[in-house]
Amino acid sequence: MSSSAGPLAGKTVAITRPMHQCKEMVEIVETMGGTAYVAPMIEITAPKGEELAEFIRKTASGCFDKLVFLSVNSIRCIFEEAQQEGKLDLLLKGINASGVLVIGTRTQRELVGYGVTDNVVARIQSTDGVLEAIGGELKGLHIGIPRSSMANSELGDALKVRGAQVTEVTAYISRPPADRSRAIELIRDLEAGKVDAVTFTSASTATNLAEIAEQENLLGQLKEGLGRTIVAAIGPRAKGAIEALGFKVNIVPEKHSIRDLVEALVSNLE
Repeated sequence: MSSSAGPLAGKTVAITRPMHQCKEMVEIVETMGGTAYVAPMIEITAPKGEELAEFIRKTASGCFDKLVFLSVNSIRCIFEEAQQEGKLDLLLKGINASGVLVIGTRTQRELVGYGVTDNVVARIQSTDGVLEAIGGELKGLHIGIPRSSMANSELGDALKVRGAQVTEVTAYISRPPADRSRAIELIRDLEAGKVDAVTFTSASTATNLAEIAEQENLLGQLKEGLGRTIVAAIGPRAKGAIEALGFKVNIVPEKHSIRDLVEALVSNLE
């Protein structure tokens, strides 16, 4: 429950993260006195087929020299699949034996929580950030990347150019919410001026909202509403996606974490 005091008192902050990942952000917003407006723009489901299980077997057997984890979801889904396959201990051993790189401190904390003890954090959420963190010449290295179904091939292609052998696998399916009611309600509340800030923690959250708006003939209302609202993106990838849709971005925190994103809202909403 929000407090009547605090730097976000009287402010309503929209959260577009998947429902099962909203808790941390809701708590931070409410602790700062704000009202958390939960409107998930993504649903996460497990992939079908044997590709992820095969990727886990390769990881457990030490097939990869380096592993790149791009999100918390990729970590959770691969560990959940490993548990179902009875290979949790072997997966952990294989990851710890590989060079590991993650994007963002929250992704790092997730890995540490599962018992991964040696990893590197890319300081920016972009292909360039990963390439800088992973080093120069990669010839002869085999790099594994568990990723979203929505991820493009930019990173994998860049790693191949440097000489790496790259194996990518869909760790989870990311799709727009089946129930569009919250998205429609958010668009209308934005237009009515009932929301002070909207937060986007991935490119997909913004893209899905825009697609729903277009399909529901509400794109004009969404553009108008976002135009009068503070729009916050967690990192440069999300910012680029939002701007490509024709929307402005007011805030991109220097550190790409949930807490830093909310804290960056404070000065912009005063």
